[in-house]
Amino acid sequence: MVADVGLFCVVLGAVGALALGCTASSRQGALLTLRQLRWAAWGVLASVLAAFITLEFAFYTNDFSMAYVAQHAHSRLPVAYRLAAAWGGHEGSLLLWALLLAGWMALVAWRGCAGCVGSAGCDGVDMAGKDAAMLLARTVGVLAWLVFALVALILYGSNPFVPLPAPVSEGMDLHPLLQDPLLAWHPPLLYLGYAGLAVPFAVAIAVLRSAQPGTAWADGMRPWVLWAWAWLTLGIATGSQWAYAELGWGGWWFWDPVENASLVPWLLGTALLHSLLVTRSAGKGARWTVLLAIAAFATTLLGTFLVRSGVLMSVHAFAMDPGRGMALLVVLTLVVGGALGLYGLGAGRLPPDGVLPWRSREAVLLALVLLLCVAAGTVLLGTLYPMVLDALGVGRISVGPPYFERVMAPLMALVVVLMVPGAVMQPGTQTPTPWNWRWPALGAALSWGCLWAGGATPVVAGVMTLAVWVVATPMVHAWKSRRWTLGTGAQLAHAGVVVSMVGMTMSGTYGEEHDVRMRAGDALPMGGGVLRFVQWERHSGPNYRGYAADFVWEEPGRAPVALRSERRGYGYEGAASIVTEASIDRNGMRDVVVALREQVDAGQAWVLRVAYQPFVAWIWLGCWMMAAGSVWGTWRTVHAGDKP
Repeated sequence: MVADVGLFCVVLGAVGALALGCTASSRQGALLTLRQLRWAAWGVLASVLAAFITLEFAFYTNDFSMAYVAQHAHSRLPVAYRLAAAWGGHEGSLLLWALLLAGWMALVAWRGCAGCVGSAGCDGVDMAGKDAAMLLARTVGVLAWLVFALVALILYGSNPFVPLPAPVSEGMDLHPLLQDPLLAWHPPLLYLGYAGLAVPFAVAIAVLRSAQPGTAWADGMRPWVLWAWAWLTLGIATGSQWAYAELGWGGWWFWDPVENASLVPWLLGTALLHSLLVTRSAGKGARWTVLLAIAAFATTLLGTFLVRSGVLMSVHAFAMDPGRGMALLVVLTLVVGGALGLYGLGAGRLPPDGVLPWRSREAVLLALVLLLCVAAGTVLLGTLYPMVLDALGVGRISVGPPYFERVMAPLMALVVVLMVPGAVMQPGTQTPTPWNWRWPALGAALSWGCLWAGGATPVVAGVMTLAVWVVATPMVHAWKSRRWTLGTGAQLAHAGVVVSMVGMTMSGTYGEEHDVRMRAGDALPMGGGVLRFVQWERHSGPNYRGYAADFVWEEPGRAPVALRSERRGYGYEGAASIVTEASIDRNGMRDVVVALREQVDAGQAWVLRVAYQPFVAWIWLGCWMMAAGSVWGTWRTVHAGDKP
C-alpha cells in the first residue's frame, strides 16, 4: 500500500512537471498570471514532497516489503539514521534531488519577476505582454523540464518504491560509514547547492531565448547564485568534516574523485558570482556569465554521473550502478548539448563585451574569473584524465595529491591576491588611490619579515602575509573613505577564505600523523603533549559490536582530556563491516585525533593512527563564514537594494 502511494505521487509529479514545462516554455507561457504559475509550481512540489514523505514513512516503520528499505535499513538502526537512510542509496538520493529542485522551482515562481527572477515585484499582477513575464515563465519552464528529467529517471530504473516479491523480516542495514551525523546532513546540503545552480542555468536558457536580452537579468540571477553557492559550500564542508572524523586517517581532503566532483561546480559557481558583478556594474561580460551559468550546472550533472555510475571508485561512493549511470549520461548529454547549442545560436544577441581598461575593477574581476576557471579545469582534468586513458586502453595511471597541490597552490594564491583590489575598488575605478594600498602593503611586508625571522617556512610566511593583506586592505579603505563596508557579505566571505587558507596551511605544515603500536599503559609524546593509552574493552551498541579504547591527552597548562576511540563491527548473520570511530579533542587552536586500527600481538596491543592538527578547525570555520557572507549578501541585495 505504501509503495503504491509513493509511486502514484511520483507519477503525478512527472505529469505535472511535464505539463508545466510544456506550457511555461511555449510562446503562450507569458499568458499565465503569476498566481497560475505559482500554483502549478507548488503543485509539482507537493507531489514530489508527498512521494518523499511516503518513503520516509516506510523507513520509519521498517517496511521491509519494499526492496529499497530492505537494502538500506535494519530494525535496530537508530531512528535518526533510519530517516537519513532515505537518501543512502541511488534511488532515494535521486528522489531527494528532484524534491529540492522542485523546491527551487517553486521559490522562483513565488519570488516574482521584476527584470528577471529574484525580485518580489509584480506580485499578483497579470504579467501578459511584459518581457519579464516571458523571462520568468521560461525560467520556470526550464526548471520544470529538469524536474521531469529527474523524475523520469526515477521511473525508468531508480524507483525506490519497488516491492519485494517475497517480503523479508529484516533489512540489510545502512552502510556503516553513512551512520554518522555529519554524513546524514552532507547529501541534503550538497544537493541544495546542486539544485540551486539549476536556477541560474534556467535563467541563462531563458535569456538565450529572448529577442533582446540586455543585462537586467543579472540583478535577478545573483541572489540565486549566492544561495546555491552558500549551500554548496556547507555541503562540501560537512563532507570534508566527515572524512576527517569518520575515516580515521587524520586528513580533511585527499583530492578524491568524489571530492573533486563537488569542488569543480563550487569553483565555477565562484567564478559566476564575480562575473555577475561585471555584468551588473558595467554591462560587460554577459556572454561569459551565461556560459558560466551553463557550465556550473553541467558539472553538477557530470559529478553525479561520475559518482553514481561506477566509473570512478572511491570510499565516498555508496550507490554505484553502471546501468543507471548510462541513463544519467543520456540526461547529461541532452541537457548540456542542448544548452550549448542554444548558446551558439543566441549568444550573438547578448550585449558585446567591449574593451575594459586593464586597471579597472571590472578587469580585475574578469582576471579572477579566468583564474577560477583555470583552477576548475585543472581539477577536472586531473580527475578525468586517468579514466579516459583507461577507457582508451592506453594504460592506468594515478593522479594524486601532489599534482593537485602543486598546480592549485599558485593558482589560488593569485586568486587571493586579486580578491583585494576587486573588493575595495569601486565600479568603473581605473586608478586606485595610493593610500588604499600603502599601509596594507607595509603591514604585509612587516608580517612576512617577522615570520621569516621567527623561523616560519616560506609557505607559512607567504600565506600569513596574504592573510594580512586581505584583512588589512578593506579596513584601511573603510577608515579612509568613511565607508564602513566591513559588514558586507563579500568582506565576510573573503575573510572566510583567508581563515580556511590559514587552517589548511598551518595543519598541512605543522601537523603530525603517526601509525604506532601501543599497549595499555604506554605513552606517546606528540605536539608538545603526551598521549597515554589507559585501557581497552569489548563494547556494543544498538546495532554494532566491537572494541573501545580509552586514552588521556596531557598538555602543559591544561587539564587532562579523556578520549575514547572505537572499532565497530556492523552487520548481522555473519556479514559484518568493520569501521573506526575516531576520537577527537578540539579546542579551536588544535585537534588531537586517535583512531583504532587493528589488534596485534595476540590481542595484547593495538595499531593506532594518531594525529596532531594545529588550526584545522579554522578550515570549517572559514567555510561557515563564506556561507554566512553569501547569505548576508543575498539579504542585502534583495531587501536593501545593494548594488555592486
